[in-house]
Amino acid sequence: MNDGNRTHGMSRTKIYRQWQAMGQRSVARDNCEVMFKDFLDFYNYAMDNGWYEGCHVCRIGDYGNYESGNIRFDTGQSNHEEALAKNYILINPKGISVKVYNLKEFCKNNNLSQGNMSQVSLGKRKQHKGWTIQQEVTNAV
Repeated sequence: MNDGNRTHGMSRTKIYRQWQAMGQRSVARDNCEVMFKDFLDFYNYAMDNGWYEGCHVCRIGDYGNYESGNIRFDTGQSNHEEALAKNYILINPKGISVKVYNLKEFCKNNNLSQGNMSQVSLGKRKQHKGWTIQQEVTNAV
């Protein structure tokens, strides 16, 4: 093997595959770029910021670039839940607007049925325990 071709020796590691996958995902998305052009820059950032074996590399809020300050290392379940989460403006039983991100978590934390609140958000049910929906908010980047 020619030592001039050897770089970091980590091309078969999970973290290297995650770095490559970030690049592949960013190509498929609008307004998304990997700011870590060099693997070792990403590796050093990841090691200093909580990367662990088995984690997923995620953009915070699933928006913006893969860059320092906008990456989190999380479980697959949590990443999946965030990807499905939406922003809502709900009206509570007292008539006050409440901004909600992630209806599932909101329902769990407020003793509401996620199924019933989903029906409210789809217009198939008028209210649940006095809660109504004002609107689903589109997340513009």
